[in-house]
Amino acid sequence: MRSRVCAAVDILIVAVGGGIIALTAVDVLSTWHTSRALVDHQHLSMIMGASLGPCWVWLFASMLMTVPMRNQKTGWLRNRDPLRSAAERRNRAEAKIVFRNMYPGRRVPWILLAAGVLCVCLIVTGLAMGAENGSGYILPGPRYEISTMGLNDGALTSVSADQYAYWQAQFVRLDSMFTLFGLALVGGGLGLVQLHRTATAALTPAQPGEL
Repeated sequence: MRSRVCAAVDILIVAVGGGIIALTAVDVLSTWHTSRALVDHQHLSMIMGASLGPCWVWLFASMLMTVPMRNQKTGWLRNRDPLRSAAERRNRAEAKIVFRNMYPGRRVPWILLAAGVLCVCLIVTGLAMGAENGSGYILPGPRYEISTMGLNDGALTSVSADQYAYWQAQFVRLDSMFTLFGLALVGGGLGLVQLHRTATAALTPAQPGEL
């Protein structure tokens, strides 16, 4: 928690999460009026795969090292063994302290809650407007093909350029789920950044007059 390199990576995680939310939201919103996606489903999925994969590995590993996990022998369930009960209470107390340091006050939790509500509204609206799971291909010619259960039971089907854009908009609206993954990165990253600040502040010597 006192590593500047790790702190920089955690800040990068927050930035990537915010970028995922922004890019996905703009892409989904672009389909609401014109039924044409700013970034098609294939390219958006590639961007998300390249961004979310490393970030999730880093965030998960960081959480394992900083947040107290339940002991495999004691677990969180109550039992009659005094030693196990004491270990359970200790784990719970440590977890509460860590989470309290990760999200002090109410500002950050409220901001994350508001962002979560906006993400859910974006998802629900996109689903209500029409969303499908599938993929599209642009072949030499150009020729356009779509594969989705909503068209010929998932068989590859040749479509016009306008139809291709229409189906891409449907796919991108379903991709609005990516905003929740981005929000998780932002929330977890902000918590880790705050732990870095707490650890650094603990090492800072008190100035004259502060004692």
